[in-house]
Amino acid sequence: MAASELRTRVLTSLAGVPILVAVFWFGGLALRAAVLAICLLAFREMNAFYRSKGVGHSVWLVLPYVVLLPLTAGLPHGEGRRLAAGGADFLHLWGGLTFFWLLVLLLRELFSRREAILSSIGASVLIGVLSTLPFTALVALDQVLEPGGTRRRVMLGLLLATWAADTFAYFGGRLLGRHKLFERASPKKTVEGFLCGLAGACLTGWAAGLLLPPADGLAGAGLGLLVGLLGPAGDLLESRLKRDAGVKDSARVLPGHGGVLDRFDTWIFAAPAAYLLAWLGWLG
Repeated sequence: MAASELRTRVLTSLAGVPILVAVFWFGGLALRAAVLAICLLAFREMNAFYRSKGVGHSVWLVLPYVVLLPLTAGLPHGEGRRLAAGGADFLHLWGGLTFFWLLVLLLRELFSRREAILSSIGASVLIGVLSTLPFTALVALDQVLEPGGTRRRVMLGLLLATWAADTFAYFGGRLLGRHKLFERASPKKTVEGFLCGLAGACLTGWAAGLLLPPADGLAGAGLGLLVGLLGPAGDLLESRLKRDAGVKDSARVLPGHGGVLDRFDTWIFAAPAAYLLAWLGWLG
């Protein structure tokens, strides 16, 4: 990475870090608004992938789903914060909304004039799910956790562990990288970088768990382990999608970082997994 590109990347991070920390600290409406913006940008970037492949789909049937899921995920569904959009309520909401959306989508494709409806339906479903579920899971996680300290410890721990995994993996790979991790998806990623990222996420999660009340270093380390293991999987998946689409970055929204999928791909698997663990009572 050139020095000018690295400088741009660092400056963008310095501007964005306080905003994201505040959003995760306060949660609620601020988090829902941020997630909605991310979902819409991810929707735009996923559409660009398919345009580069010459695949058309029902864009105007996917867009309402992308908007409604993060908006409704933060609405109260019962008494108490724990019932707001967490637990089975969010799973029922997501399942019901997705079920209805798929029925409408399939009926639309049944009567469309497209010949290649297999690729069209596939594009609509993947765009709808991938641009919403990973990020809406953050809203559901925020809602299912107990208010106050526990919620802040988990949400900020997730955010900090994500940054630590990326940072440790990048510099660890540059300094120590020798063995390719998954060359078919990302030729530059190494096993050594992955292990450094995993260690960094665990250490940062542990430290956050101790420093953010109510203190629980073991739970924080567990959250870091989750991010360190599943974060790279999201990164590699997004790399494979970009490689198939023939693009270097998903977009040019964030100077030095590319698009929101480039920056937040770590959450593709990690955020839904964190929500499910919290729902089961194993997190927080």
